[in-house]
Amino acid sequence: MSLLTDIKANVEFILEDALPIDVANHSAVGGDWVTVADMADPAIARNNCWATSNEVYQNVEWEEYGQVDEVDIVGVEATSCTHYALYLANSEESVVVDFTARQFSPDAPFPFILPVDKWHAYMEHVTGRKLELSLGD
Repeated sequence: MSLLTDIKANVEFILEDALPIDVANHSAVGGDWVTVADMADPAIARNNCWATSNEVYQNVEWEEYGQVDEVDIVGVEATSCTHYALYLANSEESVVVDFTARQFSPDAPFPFILPVDKWHAYMEHVTGRKLELSLGD
């Protein structure tokens, strides 16, 4: 099985672990603290990509959900535009798990799970910008 298939097949269990995690809120909506579950709301997801990705990165054991050899934070960047999500990889493929993608499209899946290249292309499409891909927290 592929990493992408494993992560998608285990999304229910991932959500059980991730949804209750507290996140310091950087959005204009909500209180000082929100949860990963709140990121399903596009208004709360806005400006919370780094904080959410970092909290999930630190608090979820990704190796439980598939053959994950590397966990990090991946970003896309341009002038006045940055966005971050979780990066999972093994020797054969790399995948992005994005809990705040709905800030760009309210109909995006929650969480949004794609291969890195497709996520990068999607982010360029929804932002209308050429974005530089970066890896590393």
